[in-house]
Amino acid sequence: SSGINAEWPLRPGKIGLILSSDSPYSETFKEITSLAQQAANEELTTNDIEIVNESFDEKYMISSSEAACKLVDKGVIAVISTTDSTSTKSESETLARLHIPMVSVAASDPFLHSSSNSDFIITLSPSDMFQSKAIFGIIRNYEWYEFSILASSDTYGINGVLGLLHLQYLVNSESKYKIKQAQYFNSNEEDIVKHLDILEKSLEHIIVLHCSASDAKLVLKIAEKKGLLNKGYVWIVTDAVVNNVRALLENPDSEGYLSYYDGLIGTVPTHSTITDQYKQFKDVYLNKSNAKYSDLNANTLKAYDAVTLIGTAVDKLKKKKVPTATLR
Repeated sequence: SSGINAEWPLRPGKIGLILSSDSPYSETFKEITSLAQQAANEELTTNDIEIVNESFDEKYMISSSEAACKLVDKGVIAVISTTDSTSTKSESETLARLHIPMVSVAASDPFLHSSSNSDFIITLSPSDMFQSKAIFGIIRNYEWYEFSILASSDTYGINGVLGLLHLQYLVNSESKYKIKQAQYFNSNEEDIVKHLDILEKSLEHIIVLHCSASDAKLVLKIAEKKGLLNKGYVWIVTDAVVNNVRALLENPDSEGYLSYYDGLIGTVPTHSTITDQYKQFKDVYLNKSNAKYSDLNANTLKAYDAVTLIGTAVDKLKKKKVPTATLR
């Protein structure tokens, strides 16, 4: 990419953090990685871990790859991505060409790893295939023999549908479970209304909604007006919603949710809340001004783990006296 100096000044403990300007959790990620940086510098023999941030905003034509390139110019030796699978794939392929490793806290695309980036990316979230199994397990448990899928037309939505179609095929010998229809929508009100009209006419009452939290907010708002969230309907949402519930709020600074969100079924990767390390961290974090317990979800907590992971790796390299120049 243009603008990258091939002989950029690598800094032994400088870690990049890529944030999306659209995410309501950007400040949370900054706070949590700052705490992780402080802990790493206190607990490890290395004391030069430093987090540097770069945000991107597609609305202003600033791509996540550009944010990655800016971090490279700042001399980072590794990057933590907080973005979705689509952005993470672009970032990782850019960084892999420069032999800079990336740790992703949120990306869950089962096809994220490719021949070009597989040696330089670690994902901390489980693959969407596991989520598909969880959703299908819910459907089978309640014996909902017919259901529909409403998915975004990006890779997240498409892979979600493919995962459920695959599982339906595997249990086809039972001749019970059937996906009545799978629809892909674009992220605009007109297209969403069109697909909800089709769903309404189909008389299906079990719906899997496979999309981002921002898309889900608009879908559910329109569905509520059409009566598709009334008694008798079941909506299952994915971890992209459950891990980003603040995106559902009308006011991002409030803690209250609209009543029609009550009753949604969601899937989410689990994280331990019983360890002493978590309890100590939670107390420190919640003592900060404006901190909220709802900030601590699976993805934001993984950002802390990502800093610890990279910091430990840097510490081991320093103990082995590996020259900074070879970190490329």
